[in-house]
Amino acid sequence: MPLAAIESNEVFCRLCAIPNVHISGTVTDASTGLPMCNATVSASQTFAGKYSKTLGTQTDAKGVYTLDIANVPTSLSVSASNYVSQSCRCDSLLSGQDTVAIPVFALRTISGATIALGFTYTDLDGNSQNWYRDYNNIDYSIFNLTTGKAIDRYTLQYPQIVITEEVADGDLLRLTVTSRTGSFMPVSVEDTLADQKATATFDIVALGRIESSFASSKNSTVAGILYDSNGKWMNTCEYTSGKLSVSNLPDGRYILVSMGSSRFFNTIYDLAKLPQTGLVKGVDYVEDTAVVRSGEITTIAISEVPTLDESKLYYTGDKTQFSVNKPSIVVGNYLTLSGTIDFKPTYSQSVSNVQMIIDLPESCEFVSNSVMIGTSIGNYTLNGSQLTIPLMHYTDRVRFCVIPTEGGDCAPTAFVQFDLQGTSIMQPIGSAHVSVQDLSVSVPSTVANPSIPVSGTAVGVCDIEIFDGNVLIGQTKSLANGTWATTCELDNPYNLSTHPISAKVRTKAGLALQTERMDCFYNKSALEVKTVTMLNRNATIVFDFLNPQKSYPAYSYNPNYPDFTFLVDFTRNDTTKIKDVVLYVFTNDNKVVSLYPIYDTHQDKYVVSAPFTSSSLPYNVSVGFYAETTPLLSRDALSNSWIDIDSISKQTKDIQLKIDSLTVLYEAADYDAQKAFCNVDFVR
Repeated sequence: MPLAAIESNEVFCRLCAIPNVHISGTVTDASTGLPMCNATVSASQTFAGKYSKTLGTQTDAKGVYTLDIANVPTSLSVSASNYVSQSCRCDSLLSGQDTVAIPVFALRTISGATIALGFTYTDLDGNSQNWYRDYNNIDYSIFNLTTGKAIDRYTLQYPQIVITEEVADGDLLRLTVTSRTGSFMPVSVEDTLADQKATATFDIVALGRIESSFASSKNSTVAGILYDSNGKWMNTCEYTSGKLSVSNLPDGRYILVSMGSSRFFNTIYDLAKLPQTGLVKGVDYVEDTAVVRSGEITTIAISEVPTLDESKLYYTGDKTQFSVNKPSIVVGNYLTLSGTIDFKPTYSQSVSNVQMIIDLPESCEFVSNSVMIGTSIGNYTLNGSQLTIPLMHYTDRVRFCVIPTEGGDCAPTAFVQFDLQGTSIMQPIGSAHVSVQDLSVSVPSTVANPSIPVSGTAVGVCDIEIFDGNVLIGQTKSLANGTWATTCELDNPYNLSTHPISAKVRTKAGLALQTERMDCFYNKSALEVKTVTMLNRNATIVFDFLNPQKSYPAYSYNPNYPDFTFLVDFTRNDTTKIKDVVLYVFTNDNKVVSLYPIYDTHQDKYVVSAPFTSSSLPYNVSVGFYAETTPLLSRDALSNSWIDIDSISKQTKDIQLKIDSLTVLYEAADYDAQKAFCNVDFVR
């Protein structure tokens, strides 16, 4: 094309709003055909195949619901307590119509054999109680010992389980509970069905603890390194005043290594590698074995922790490092590890046959052919969980990828192995600590609006279902990095109600994984932070607290204009209720700056300004405040209270009538009859 024909290199794009569509439908009881009131209807929508949003409503007294939603791919879900949820794809929305009628949802009731649930809990001090505080985060499994089959179809309606598949009286059932948060060892009980009923009481005991202490040590600080029964690293922590405590340990055998603090030797993943580094047990460190049992405290008494002189044990220089590209990650996503080796000048010209050796935790899967040495693809050998990378030029940077497969702390450990004056030497060069998130759900602790933001982490690109108790209130998909976020409507949100929110993750492989439950308290009179707006000459960023984002846009900074202004906006800026507002500003040099906003009547917001430097710039904020609010009971709560009071009153009257009747019989009888009456009563 001739140069003169090129008029502009600008590209113009016209954005068109996504049209809305009005949907309506009816929810009925499948057995009676009657309309269902207060059923929860959720519309989960996907925009551009990537972003999701959930809108919700509830049916009226006639079982009718209406929603105004965007004309994009949508999945509708209908749920109600004690009913089986239903979902359907609404491809009819894409027809271009302004109004779409949805076929009737007929929900069937959950019915079947019931298992009454009970719990006891005993702590490490031997104190017992007839309840367990976190029963929301318990998973159940049921096995029919009579038929030899697992029971998969059941629903939890605490304090009972309803089995929705066929089971027979006389069947012996084994129920097992496990903690989603790893708070106790699995507990199993057995009971036989009679009249389609069974009872299961689970005796939960607190996990064990190791308490270690030493009498003397010349090390400035002492670290305790805990290994499992297979000699694999679990945790590293420092002794305080000569004492160390590690709690919440599952039953089993553990090995505790105590030594002077060292960035090289305190996080070696495989205990068997410790002697190979030149350390000598009893000379450089002490090693103790502990057997841990639930409900018990295991003690270790050490007379002396030997002095660790690590300078004699390493040959590398200051540029040696082993690191990871992210401090935290979600299960199933790629993690890049990198290492660089630098020998001290005394040895740099004498070393040969240099290799980088990495011990990978069992919870990490190596990505084949991912090794890069400098800018070229590198050779490697993978033997079990040990990765060996030969280095022709040991100063080249090494990179490779792994995929964490389990949640928890992960610490791949790297070594350099080399020959020096005819001797083969192995030296640790560091561990890369990563916090791996298995599954998570995050909700506000208190809300004044029944529409709440829900977010979490999961395996990348999988289906997410959000529940309020047992009622499905939303659906979405996780992004490739495992994060997800949407907005949901609380189920039956009467004032001062608590809603246990959880998410179920369905992976591509068909696995159904459950997050822990997080309580969300609904209080109409609650005061919340709505937004914090950060203003600078070159920046305007709004931190949305009601619909939090995973990240916020970058901004430019001019040192000639160092002042930042922050506007704090509450859901109700009532100065008679809101006191002691503190704005915490997080800066990029890992500091927190506390500011104290003052209410501005003209802007109807709390305002504060402060200067920041280029080496300490704001990147996030949080707000602390004290709110004087008066909780108001809703009509539903009052109605439920009167029902409870009326029920208790009737039970009390019935008991009193029985006592009066027994008293009349007792007083009218002669001595022998009274004696017989008492004996019968005692036997009972």
